[in-house]
Amino acid sequence: HNQTSMELMESVKACIRPDRSFAKNCKTVYKMISEILVYNPDTFKLIFLNQYSPNNESIKPWLNMIKQSIEYGISKGELREVDSEILSYILLDAFVVNQMIINDKEDISNEKVEEIFLTELDIILNGIIKK
Repeated sequence: HNQTSMELMESVKACIRPDRSFAKNCKTVYKMISEILVYNPDTFKLIFLNQYSPNNESIKPWLNMIKQSIEYGISKGELREVDSEILSYILLDAFVVNQMIINDKEDISNEKVEEIFLTELDIILNGIIKK
């Protein structure tokens, strides 16, 4: 589990670029995660569902990576001042909730999965992006 989680985290880190906005990086990561959910749901379940708990040590690197991205977005002036720890839980929770929504549907397309993820992300971002 830890090896798979770290490999996926490295893939996510590789697609995050400091020259892109926080919103663009989030959308890139959400698209990547939605593809994993469709094409390799067991990996997604292993990392995000079976191990999802704030007290679980294996999820802490994910929360830390998200928190650092949020703090970077705040420091660049893209995001309003928010509690980065709370927002990191909200963004991670979005993955888990979407997994449950998608599991209830049979034969769902990758496009629909991506739409679900990006709709939720847009809702979250509208609350934190500086206008």
